[in-house]
Amino acid sequence: MKPRGILWALSYWLIPLAILVHLSLTPFNKVEESHTVQAVHDALHHGFDFGSYDSKEFPGVVPRTFIGAVGVAVLTWPLSKLNALAGLTKLADLYAARAVLGAATSLSFVGVQRAVSDKLGRGAGLCFAVLLCSQFHLLYYASRFLPNTFALIASNLSLAALVRDSGRADSRSAVLWLTCATAIFRCDLVLLLAPVCLVLLAARRTTILTLLSQGVAFTVVSVAATVTVDSAIWGRWLWPELEVFLFNNPAGENQSSQWGSSPPMWYFTNCLPMCLTGTLPLSLVGFWHERRTRNLLPIALGFLVAYSFLPHKEKRFVFPSLPYFAVLGASGLDRLVLKKKPTARSAAAALVAVSAVALSFGAALVLARCSQANYPGGEAFLRLHEMATAEEREQPIRVHIGVLPAMTGVSRFGEEHGRWVYNKEPLAETAGGEAGGEMAAAVFDYVLTDRPSLREFDQVFAAEGFAGLGVPRSLEEATQAVLATGIPVRIVRKPQVYVHRRKR
Repeated sequence: MKPRGILWALSYWLIPLAILVHLSLTPFNKVEESHTVQAVHDALHHGFDFGSYDSKEFPGVVPRTFIGAVGVAVLTWPLSKLNALAGLTKLADLYAARAVLGAATSLSFVGVQRAVSDKLGRGAGLCFAVLLCSQFHLLYYASRFLPNTFALIASNLSLAALVRDSGRADSRSAVLWLTCATAIFRCDLVLLLAPVCLVLLAARRTTILTLLSQGVAFTVVSVAATVTVDSAIWGRWLWPELEVFLFNNPAGENQSSQWGSSPPMWYFTNCLPMCLTGTLPLSLVGFWHERRTRNLLPIALGFLVAYSFLPHKEKRFVFPSLPYFAVLGASGLDRLVLKKKPTARSAAAALVAVSAVALSFGAALVLARCSQANYPGGEAFLRLHEMATAEEREQPIRVHIGVLPAMTGVSRFGEEHGRWVYNKEPLAETAGGEAGGEMAAAVFDYVLTDRPSLREFDQVFAAEGFAGLGVPRSLEEATQAVLATGIPVRIVRKPQVYVHRRKR
């Protein structure tokens, strides 16, 4: 194989490797992942004993589907058995499960990359991989147990079909994946499905009758699947995404606004610049010069405009639209750098483009290091089990997990010792507003909390979490920061999660 052919082949490994790096840096989970990460654990270790599932004790505000978790658990099961044979803890299963999900997401991204290579040339495909790796958010979340991640996989498969645009089969695939994901994982994907259908109709790639017949068929199959699986596990008849829609219905109570609201233009003024960084201006170049992918921008913008009417906004809600900008940015970067003409003007444009990508990589590295310090609960939970004496590991030790530790990395994957008992119920409050130390002392041996002190308990250690960025005070300090983290700034940490042991 020629050197250039080797380069193209290696380019398809860039995205999977970047996802693996993010996984290794931040293996623990946050609160928004709690349902699915606990469900993966329970499917692996409890099987059909649905009564032992964490969701039965902590169901959350609205029920979510188990389909994604069950699928990941099935694929992880062989790896889990190998981990057990090797004598590894359940934390190894968490790595394995996240690797499985990350592999599925990376395959969907690589599918888009291949479609871009086939449509626009291998140089554009390489640029797509480079731009995606230069963005922090998409690949950071690519192995995280969120409904948004499963929806992202489906939307990527739909995007790949749109980019290929080779006939009716691709039009059908574009609609199929979005319809199924809307019914099963994220009902808000209908906001992306609508502009996709409009673009297909405008381009005469399909007809209204075909869309209706396909949409009904795909929806019926998807709803039947999610109702069957989720009703069996939840113990009552339900369609999870319908309940989510009714809870967040913008024409009704729209209870999601209880978690905060943002200005209407937030996705355009904050989210896109933060998530896309250098890809954003390059996408405008690609839209201007590459007519074969020009129809992707109105789809992405239509989705973002529609979503902007909902007051509660988060970056992860609009992840499905970000690869659209990456495809456009890839065509722009390819034109400015790989297909540039030998003139001073084109050289200057190429230098600006490369600089924008380099700055994006720098920003992604800083964000990755900041996120690495954002899981004090997981670190405290891991350290607690590591410090346990041989005698304690065989005793029925009772551990209470407070709100902050549960939100910053604690999951059932971290439970190591078979006789230990874990509890996440809120502690009683005293008249002074502090956690009820007397009650805790009577029930628990260890308490993980955000409080530095508890009556009747001794603090064993504190796990530090992210508290900001600091400017190095000397060249030596800057050098140490670069050697330790790869960035010339200090990651400031402060104690956030405290582990207390009952006085003896």
